[in-house]
Amino acid sequence: MAGVVAFRDGERPHLFYRLHVYHGRKGEPKTFSWMDYRDLIVAIHQHLDAPLVWCWHNLNVHLAGQLADFAAENADWLRLFQLPAYAPELNPAEGVWSLLRRALANFAVTDCPGSSGSSNAS
Repeated sequence: MAGVVAFRDGERPHLFYRLHVYHGRKGEPKTFSWMDYRDLIVAIHQHLDAPLVWCWHNLNVHLAGQLADFAAENADWLRLFQLPAYAPELNPAEGVWSLLRRALANFAVTDCPGSSGSSNAS
């Protein structure tokens, strides 16, 4: 799961997320690619209809040159900022993952409807 917490002045925060389901098929990617993150950024930008200030940690795919190029090409509405190497207190999404791990610790999914698309929860 990849997710982001979006804040707008005077509004409640929104959690946007995308699921990546790995089926173990030959040649299938196990994790999100830089293109998946790019598509998530674009979807959130379109949904909010506002410029984005995007802060993330140093996951290797976040540092991909293609994402930096994408940000440069879209500098009119997108600013990327790298957080320090380990600074969960600066990343609001880290608190979400902690809550999800506790809530889903004993949860077993038998069916995953809509797993091929993006999701938005407010």
